[in-house]
Amino acid sequence: MRWRRPVESAQRSRPAADQVLHPTHGTVLDGTAEPTGPGAPAGSTVTTDTVGRPQQNRVAPAAINAAPPAGSPRSPLAATTRFVIPAAVLTQTLEVLQRAGRDGNEAFVTWGGLVVEEGTTLKIVSAVVPAQRAHQTADGLLVTVDGQSLFEVNRVLYERGEVLAAQVHSHPQGAYHSSTDDCFSLVTLTGALSVVVPRFGADGLNSCRGWAWYRMTGQGQWALLGSRDQVQIVHEDAI
Repeated sequence: MRWRRPVESAQRSRPAADQVLHPTHGTVLDGTAEPTGPGAPAGSTVTTDTVGRPQQNRVAPAAINAAPPAGSPRSPLAATTRFVIPAAVLTQTLEVLQRAGRDGNEAFVTWGGLVVEEGTTLKIVSAVVPAQRAHQTADGLLVTVDGQSLFEVNRVLYERGEVLAAQVHSHPQGAYHSSTDDCFSLVTLTGALSVVVPRFGADGLNSCRGWAWYRMTGQGQWALLGSRDQVQIVHEDAI
């Protein structure tokens, strides 16, 4: 996976459109390495984080572009290889994750996007926080989002002409997809993103290369971003 990030100004760190970086975190470098994390029995109703072990066998990234079953519509995200994300959306997302993390809780944020450039580019344009409940159990932490809350997210995005393109959630420590995360995601489109942010987002925006970036390859199936995928963080005036 390749990265483009905004240049740092004297006042604050900002992601520039002319510098290509390569992620250093093993889970996102080449789309093959698997993260490690706590193992606990899976157990969530809608979506969760640290309850459940990471999956060891994932579908290869190439499977995203496989032809859908006969009669099934092709996902608008299936052919995307470039992901353009405003720094403002990342900042808003981190504020939600950090606020929940101060109480020792995980949190979820969804991203709405537009598919452009003949389906090859996904532009993230908004962050929507679904109504959710955080749980601290003997087996670990989890967050649940009920069906009505998810319906409201989809309604808001539909009215804006956006697609539910990504989900982001936090971890207390390492970044990985648990088995329950795999099966109970908020996004449903093949090619959609799922981003896992470690340490409740406490390390800020500059740590984004160490987040775990996944794509949905099928129902309950995920792959880490591959070498042909590019994430570009931009400011509004560069979009």
